Amino acid sequence: MLETRNRSVRKTLALFAALFAMMAALPSITAAQGGRITGTITAADNRPIADAQVTLVNTSFRTVSDARGAFSIAGVPIGRYEMRVQRIGERPRTVAIDVIGAGDSRADVQLTRAPIELGGVVVSASRRAEKITDAPATVTRIEGPAIDNASGGSGFASALKGAKGLDFVQIGMTAVAVNARGFNSSFNNRMLLMEDGRISVLPESGLPLGLMSAIPKVDLASAEVLVGPGSALYGPDASNGVITLSTRDPRAYPGMTVELTGGNRSYRDLQGRYAWAGGDLGFKVSGEYQSANDFSNVLNYGPVAPRTTRTPEQPVDWNTSVARGNGSLVWYGIPGRLEFNGGYATVDGIGQTSVGRNQLIGYNAGHLQLRFTNPRVYANAYRLKTGSGDTYAINAYSQNKLAFPTLTDDSIKHVSNFPGGGTLTAAEIQGNYELLGTRFVAGGQIRHDQVTSKRRWLSDRLTGEDVKINQKGVYAQTETPLGPRLRLVMAARYDDHERYSEQFSPKAALLLTPVENHTFRFSFNRAFKSPSILQTDFYIPNFALLGPALGIGVVGNQGLTVRNAAGTIEQTYDPIKPEVNTTYELGYKGIIRNRMFVDITGYQSKFKDFLTPLTTLNNLFRAAAAGGPTYVHLANGERFVGPNNSQQLTLSYLNIGNATMLGTDMGFRYLITDRIGADLNYSFVQLKPLNILPTQTALREATALNSPKHKGTLTIDWNEIPANWWGSFVTRTVTGFSYRSGAINTGRIAGFTAADLNVGYRLPFEGMQVKVSLQNLFSCSSGRYNIPANVAPPGVFEAERKCGFGQKHTELINMPEIGTMVFVGLRWAFNPAMR
Repeated sequence: MLETRNRSVRKTLALFAALFAMMAALPSITAAQGGRITGTITAADNRPIADAQVTLVNTSFRTVSDARGAFSIAGVPIGRYEMRVQRIGERPRTVAIDVIGAGDSRADVQLTRAPIELGGVVVSASRRAEKITDAPATVTRIEGPAIDNASGGSGFASALKGAKGLDFVQIGMTAVAVNARGFNSSFNNRMLLMEDGRISVLPESGLPLGLMSAIPKVDLASAEVLVGPGSALYGPDASNGVITLSTRDPRAYPGMTVELTGGNRSYRDLQGRYAWAGGDLGFKVSGEYQSANDFSNVLNYGPVAPRTTRTPEQPVDWNTSVARGNGSLVWYGIPGRLEFNGGYATVDGIGQTSVGRNQLIGYNAGHLQLRFTNPRVYANAYRLKTGSGDTYAINAYSQNKLAFPTLTDDSIKHVSNFPGGGTLTAAEIQGNYELLGTRFVAGGQIRHDQVTSKRRWLSDRLTGEDVKINQKGVYAQTETPLGPRLRLVMAARYDDHERYSEQFSPKAALLLTPVENHTFRFSFNRAFKSPSILQTDFYIPNFALLGPALGIGVVGNQGLTVRNAAGTIEQTYDPIKPEVNTTYELGYKGIIRNRMFVDITGYQSKFKDFLTPLTTLNNLFRAAAAGGPTYVHLANGERFVGPNNSQQLTLSYLNIGNATMLGTDMGFRYLITDRIGADLNYSFVQLKPLNILPTQTALREATALNSPKHKGTLTIDWNEIPANWWGSFVTRTVTGFSYRSGAINTGRIAGFTAADLNVGYRLPFEGMQVKVSLQNLFSCSSGRYNIPANVAPPGVFEAERKCGFGQKHTELINMPEIGTMVFVGLRWAFNPAMR
């Protein structure tokens, strides 16, 4: 086994060495093949523009500008060219350029701001800049101005309501959840969150950082949402999609920004950013504090013997707050950009789990990162550390209050808490080049996770050692022209994870561009979702109490059996392994008459070895005459029991056969005028009858789609109507659907329509504006889900359509109904150095 592992390490190191050698050699090869075009891209105020796409029209030559606005295209044959420069939010420009020899030909271009955006440039689909119509995937990009104008407790996340194909779930004043293409859950980790190139997930659960992000909204430059499998370039946690966040560079965005927001339910938010750049150095710092008295509800849990009535939830603190900050130091004195940054965030509030919910108290995450970028090479190393603070399980606390009436409140919270945290240490190197007409992107990653539960709720409780996992992967993508209008994109990734067998994730796409800005594509994509540490190493008996000698326990699946009272094996579950998602897509993207952008994708996804949410495995209440009760045994043959051999109704995670899903994502952006735009997004998804293993038909409910069959969003936005005014009107419509995730979160979510109104005014002072956001201003709901005080889930769905201003609706089972949210903010952005 050790020798096999050593061979795997040597093989991976050899691949890294080969990649590095190619990255070092390719620039000299391409540079020797012709002349070079250089220049700088600036805005109307002479500010450098980063990430602008520079293309030689009707050729394969293209690049992007760096943080200083500089660009370079090498190996260009002698001749006259049209050079097109574009970036989202700016008016595209085309200039003529002559390459007359092996030297440099210079072309500096100044762009002016576009009042309303159409099309643009994206990065996440191919891990390099490209026109959105050329991207071989469905991508929504949200630029800085849209993020600046976003209002509300969820910060920039409110701008995600218009992302194509995305399930947007408003949980409360400050918290949201997102998912794409089905199989949502209370602990959903099917979408990968990337922040400035960092994998931003909690290592102890695999959940995205979300509210624990260290990035205030005022420091965000852009956000991209890629829906569909992304493992070929991003690895094992991108089975349903990727969200990438990029922060603002000190040189491109110097000065100070302060934003103050207040709202109903005692909402308040203060955030600020300061950045400076001079010579070859730049730095920035930013921070935010946010709090609110959130919407609330009360749950009930299983009875605690000798009682037969269900356990009411003890009082919950619905005051939510987050404090976050980050800073970075940047050196521009080399051919590229070298940055050192760090950040920290801490959160108080409520978090849903598969068996109840947690009271988050001081849950925190912090990171340090060193990264280097230039137009050809990207290198990145970082460390993320998380801690649970004084967080405890509300469901366990509520039941322990009845089970141990003589204990103090602090003692009960202590025995109900979730101590621990984890570290994620990772590094990546990537290069992108062009050789003989083929664009080439290649890279490699290594990652080490170390997680502890303080010997309480993971397998470290048994072993006395922290849970440690190593993984590494290499990837590459090529884009080859097969003619003037046809391109072939091929990508692959190889991942080596010490917990399961190697995974290979291929991708291929054929793109036909009959005319510029109109592209048809057919693609094949295979992605995999790796089991999280929770799914492999959870170990917590008596997670919830059912009586003095009876509890609900959760255990990770490293091989389990279910046996009856006589010891006969009734069911065997193999150790959990990665779920494989094979997706075929047929799509079209185009810009019609410079007025409408269209993005339509139809897809079929086949899931193999489907990963379930937490699922009940045994039956402690089966009659003895029928062989009951049944018990769960671990891989070593021992029965899973609690303290004092208390019996456990056991939950775990499984691979459970295959599933096929059909769907479509559509997006339309129409410019009514150059100052008024309209967006219409629609998604449809349908799960075909499941192909469940014959011995697991009782677990069919574990594969609930947990997503609406139909959803749509209509947005009308305007700018400078009248002068200095901007705004948007957003409506979301979601059809009702059944939801099941874990032991308690089961029922039906009513269909709803919710409307938001956002209005802003630019004051006659430098960089100052006021904005008002009325979210869920008007809502319609098709019913209400209710669990009576002494009834076990599922509760009762009461079908009754209600509409009105301030009408409440529910977007997640067992979380509160949400009503109208009002936010009023003042933003001031200025550069003291220019005053």
